[in-house]
Amino acid sequence: MDGKGQGNNHKEISFDEFPYLAERITIGQPLSGGVHVMRWYENLRFLYILEGRAEVQLLDGKVGLTAGQGIFINQSVVHLVEGLELCQYDSFSFPAYFLGFYERSPMQEMAERLVRNRQLPVYVFDGEQDWHWRVLSGLRRLGSLKENASELYPYEVSVLLVNMWLEMQRNIELPPKKRESAVYVRMQKFLYFIGQHFREDVTLEELAASAGVSKSECLRCFKQSLDTTPYKYLMDYRLAKATDLLRGTDRQISEIAILTGFEQSSYFGKCFRERLGCTPKEYRKQFSEKTSKTYKKTVSKRTNI
Repeated sequence: MDGKGQGNNHKEISFDEFPYLAERITIGQPLSGGVHVMRWYENLRFLYILEGRAEVQLLDGKVGLTAGQGIFINQSVVHLVEGLELCQYDSFSFPAYFLGFYERSPMQEMAERLVRNRQLPVYVFDGEQDWHWRVLSGLRRLGSLKENASELYPYEVSVLLVNMWLEMQRNIELPPKKRESAVYVRMQKFLYFIGQHFREDVTLEELAASAGVSKSECLRCFKQSLDTTPYKYLMDYRLAKATDLLRGTDRQISEIAILTGFEQSSYFGKCFRERLGCTPKEYRKQFSEKTSKTYKKTVSKRTNI
């Protein structure tokens, strides 16, 4: 047997085989992320702040983070990460079933105590407790693994995630249940619906019906929570998805237009220029030139659209 182990013969693992996404993201500067919108995320997510300061915006509040700190964001939590200054962070997202080992296992039930707890949308690792440092060390290790991935990469990632989750299970006291506001519950439903149907011609009637409310109540909820209209949010959501694809894939611009709900490339280009001040082609070129001088952002070509 080769004493150097299995890591010598590296085989590229597809996103379908291992649905885990590690990204290094810079925010707080031109072309650092395009259009920013609050989004509904299906997967679990960890962030680790490498430098600068960031703010995680939730539907019912904000959480500030500084370099060296991390945060866990539970599944189905609508959020947006913004830079309070030039900021770089690592993001790690994965499905909850990673933590259960196998279907109907005792570990799956234990994991779901946190995953399904709506009173725990986020948890900050600020280093004030000893066990925080073990989680933060795991997050730093996840970041370095991405730079030197071997054939054992999925195994190494899985072990780190489970070890961090074990620390959370041991140490986090689940908060007591509290009544969620009607607007919060409705916005969760609205943004989930848009995330599932943004390619389609979504009507106000359909959106309101997704939460069982009137059109006027839907408009009120968007104004109160995001200070925008459903239509403007939908357009920003589509453009945010488009900038993701322009930065992270080599898909044709005409294909990106269709994938993000724009029936015609010309209309896509018009909306893009009005919102970002440049064409999709110019955006891709400028971002490519910028990242080639700084860092290579690792975005899977199987961007979740």
